[in-house]
Amino acid sequence: MKIHIPDDGSGGFQMAPLIDIVFLLIIFFMVAADMNQQARIPLEIPSASHATRPKDPSGRGVISIKENGDFFAGQTKVTADQIRELAEQRVKENPNFRIFLRAAKGTPHKFVREAMQATAEGGIADIIFSAYATEQ
Repeated sequence: MKIHIPDDGSGGFQMAPLIDIVFLLIIFFMVAADMNQQARIPLEIPSASHATRPKDPSGRGVISIKENGDFFAGQTKVTADQIRELAEQRVKENPNFRIFLRAAKGTPHKFVREAMQATAEGGIADIIFSAYATEQ
């Protein structure tokens, strides 16, 4: 049995579904960008003449240190012991887990060393430091 479908000329290209997809992508990227910024507390980062960008900065846990020695994992205030425990948990999940260490400009080095020791005791040895590159 042959079915006849009348040609009413409405077989054109539909733009409404494409516009919906574009709006969904815009919303997704806005939320993802906002989440990336929320993972860090505001700090005045020091500058260094030989600062370089890492080839692969993705997949790193963020530890921030304020000038008074307060540690933060993301935006959560933690102690050095909690940093070690978090490092141990992350290494169990991903043996190649890495750390992005951010310290405020006037932070005494003893706090940076304490955070590095806590991550090392937790099994993480790959650490990069945050610094702005200055012109040479």
